[in-house]
Amino acid sequence: MAENKAPSFFHLYLDYDEQFRMLSDAQAGMLIKALFSYANDGEEPDFDDLTVKLFFSILKKSMDREFENYQKICEQNRKNINKRYTGVYDRRQEEKEEEKENKDEEENEEENEKENDGASFGESVLSQFNGICVRLPKVKRLTPKRLERIKEALPHLDGEGFEGLFRRVARSDFLCGCGKKGWKASFDWVMNPDNIVRVLEGEFDPAESPPLASSYDIDELEEINTLDGY
Repeated sequence: MAENKAPSFFHLYLDYDEQFRMLSDAQAGMLIKALFSYANDGEEPDFDDLTVKLFFSILKKSMDREFENYQKICEQNRKNINKRYTGVYDRRQEEKEEEKENKDEEENEEENEKENDGASFGESVLSQFNGICVRLPKVKRLTPKRLERIKEALPHLDGEGFEGLFRRVARSDFLCGCGKKGWKASFDWVMNPDNIVRVLEGEFDPAESPPLASSYDIDELEEINTLDGY
């Protein structure tokens, strides 16, 4: 974060509503407190909760960019004040042009920030998948289609988050290639909304081991007991 004077506010865009709904109240409270601490003191907390840590890293980048833009605007305003007293230019007209340029730049930067935040979130999800589902093929590239699938998956996660989903996949021997045909689930297969529901409902959870069957039935045991020496 820049060492210059920081603004007395920061923004939380409505686009983050879906991400916050994924968090529990405790996680959301932890995240909000961490954001205020970072905005006031520049302190970065060390979270044990990977989901909160992921969201904090995304919002931190957005906050850093916002504070940097604030410094640029302050610097530009200082220049405008100096020019006001030089008498060299048509001050009022120039200020209007600069204000318009600044507004256009801010709007463009906000749009870029939203796109970059979405891409950063997508990359983080891919990193989680590769780190947890080690028996499955690695995902090497975030495509626009995959980013769209990630966004579409959010309402289907039932509060478990991507980490919970991927851990269920990683525990499934069938999804990890131990079935008769050796088929393995891919990231794109897992991101299918129907498959997300099936995984979270436990359809692919490891089956419990059945009790060992006896080698003999009751009639066989009675016959054995009648043999000489028993």
